[in-house]
Amino acid sequence: MPIISIRNNADNAILKLQEKIPDNSSSLHTIFGREYAVAKAAGVFRVRRVMPSSLFKRAWTALADRCERKQESILTSRAQYFENMLNRRPTLALSNTQLKEKYPNLSDQHLDQFAKAGLSPQRLDQLLANAYGNVYQLLDLIKPVDSKFTPEEIQYVTETDGKIGSIYFAQGRIRLAHRDGPEVEILPPKSGRYTISKYDFGKFRKWYKKQREKQRDLDNPQITQFFKTKCSSLKPAAIGGPQLLEIKGPDGIYGVHPSRGGPKKFGLELDQIDINILCNAARTKDNFAMVVGLGVAGLDIPMSVF
Repeated sequence: MPIISIRNNADNAILKLQEKIPDNSSSLHTIFGREYAVAKAAGVFRVRRVMPSSLFKRAWTALADRCERKQESILTSRAQYFENMLNRRPTLALSNTQLKEKYPNLSDQHLDQFAKAGLSPQRLDQLLANAYGNVYQLLDLIKPVDSKFTPEEIQYVTETDGKIGSIYFAQGRIRLAHRDGPEVEILPPKSGRYTISKYDFGKFRKWYKKQREKQRDLDNPQITQFFKTKCSSLKPAAIGGPQLLEIKGPDGIYGVHPSRGGPKKFGLELDQIDINILCNAARTKDNFAMVVGLGVAGLDIPMSVF
């Protein structure tokens, strides 16, 4: 809870409150008709204005109704935020001593490693709880990944029947649970992403089947040429469209990958720790590891059927 500057008539009331609040405690107080969450830990006094629940309730209800009308499977992160705020409680910062008491396997060296990774004590507590206190599993999952995978580089996801197949970044993707296992893939230079209609993709499949029946071996450039010359629906990828098509490298030299779903905006906000966990879980190429990784990160992402 951030320290705020007090510039109104509540100054004196809050200063007096600071003297009365016992150390290592937190509570809610109404001052001049406004609600404040106050906490005191290790002699540090923090106060934060609490918005009326009615505002959050109205906003949350409106967003939830909108999601339901659109039959979206993922409640937007904003709606989740409002829902969480309805049940908010002021919390005190955890100390390293408290963390070590809660997780006996946690050493000072581990705490230093987690701090360097950018984990606050509260976030560390949450992740360790989800990992059932397995310090080494968490260290493996949060280790740094390729700089191409950052929150700012997320473009969209592919979705089929409300289930997400892959999260796409500007220069790569993270495939979640899949029959061939999850995967982290970096696009070769001069690659392109497109959307294509189901009709044109069906036309491609018929053409491809005929060529194979004639015992003709098709290379990636030939397949790419068909998509680019025979499929009028082929357009540069944007959010929306029935099916996503990746052409990897110039003329598809490195491969052509049609996705089962089309690109859609991702409804969750991931931070770098979340992305690290997903990448490191995907690199195992094990669906169970991906499920575990999502659980540790606390992410509720409906995945495509394996």
